[in-house]
Order: sequence, then structure tokens, then C-alpha cells
Amino acid sequence: MILAIMSFSGQNNLLFPPDHYSTKWYGELVSDSAWSDAIKTSTGIAGLSTVLAVVIGIPTGLGLSRGLLGRITAVQALVATPLVLPVVSMAFGFYFVSAYLSILNTPFPLVLFQLGRSLPLVILTVIAADKGLDTVYERAARTLGASFSKTIRTIVLPLIAPGIVAGTVFAFIHSWGDVTGPIFLGSPRANPLPLQIWNSISFTLTPILAAATTFLSLGGLAVAGVVSVLYVLRRRRLSDSVVESAILRQESSK
Repeated sequence: MILAIMSFSGQNNLLFPPDHYSTKWYGELVSDSAWSDAIKTSTGIAGLSTVLAVVIGIPTGLGLSRGLLGRITAVQALVATPLVLPVVSMAFGFYFVSAYLSILNTPFPLVLFQLGRSLPLVILTVIAADKGLDTVYERAARTLGASFSKTIRTIVLPLIAPGIVAGTVFAFIHSWGDVTGPIFLGSPRANPLPLQIWNSISFTLTPILAAATTFLSLGGLAVAGVVSVLYVLRRRRLSDSVVESAILRQESSK
């Protein structure tokens, strides 16, 4: 809240509370190519790594939850390893691997790094959601003739949607606000917003830093809010369709 108030300062230095207020720093955040490019880069890296984490994490989580491999303690520990290892150690390792592959001056190391850090979040939330799922719905669907793939698609995925939504939000926010990975793997062609804030602190302390930090925080909260609203609307629509089907069955029986 303090940073948000300071971001509306009409002065050229950080002061709380400001003597007068202005939105010029948010205008500069959009008009300055360095800051606007950093916002675009952060959005692209966080978005792509989150999509990959969801695409890979859902089938992996379901496989580990239902298969014998997921019961092995070593496999469970391996899945959670990226969350336990110091982020500096992972970033340092990614740096040398990226240098060896000659891809340092591209966004790919950052995408892969954020994917490696956020994938366990999706996998673990999917496993937790699937473990708490009542299998009676699946058995009923299979008994009525639904194939395995159709059962997963129409029964399991909607029922574990809360876990998928939570994992997606966690993965995006984790990638969106991370600064350690960009410090090691960032470049002029891949300069996300947290790295731009970090570099700017070394040269100047103006309210644009408060504006950028506020935008960074609000961006993560906005994604969480939008995803949550879409999930609630979908659940409401599914509930309405179930009620309508029940009413139609009652009317047809009469």
C-alpha cells in the first residue's frame, strides 16, 4: 500500500506521503520503451512457461497420482526437488547449461527455468486434487460405456478443476515476479520487469520504481482474480445445465 501511494507522487523523488499526486509515472511506465518492453517480456515468459507447465503438469500429475510410479518415495521427492533447491543454485546451473548450448541471449533459458520452477506446483496441486476425488463418478461413467479418455476429459478434469486452477495461478505468479532467474539468465533480448526494476535501483530512485512494483503486484493479483472468476462462472454454468437437465427429465416423465 505504501508503494502504491508513492507511485502516484507528482515529485521526482520517493517520498511518503507525497506532497502532491500525479499519474505521470504510470504514463512513463507505458511510454518508455525500456519499461514497456520489460512488461511485454515478463508477460510472454510467464505466460508461455505457465501454459507449458499446465500442459505437462496435468497428465504427469494424474499419472503419478494413479500409477505405481507415484507411490515411490524417490519419485515424489524428485518432483518436489525444484521447490526445495535454492533458486540461486538452479539459476547458476541453468546459466552454464545455456552457455554451453549458446542460447543465453534468447528468452529460452528463462522460459525453461521458470518452467522447471513452476511445473512442480501444477503437478502437486493436480495430485492433491485427484487424491481427494471420489472414484464413484469414474466407475459410473465407465459402467455407462464411456471410454477412459472420455471419462478423464468429461468427469475427472472438471472435478479436479480447483487444483488445476490453483496450480495455474501459482505457476504464473511464481514466474511473473521472479528476479533471481533473470539476474543470471536475463539479457538485452530477454529483460523481464523484475530485472528491469532491479537494474534501475542501482542508478536512480524515482517513483517510477514504485509504479513498476505496484504494477507487478497488481498484475499477479489480476491474473489470479480473472482465473478465479472464469472458474466460478464455469461452475455456475455447469450447475445451471445440470438443473435444466433435471427439469427436462421431470417434465418428460410426466
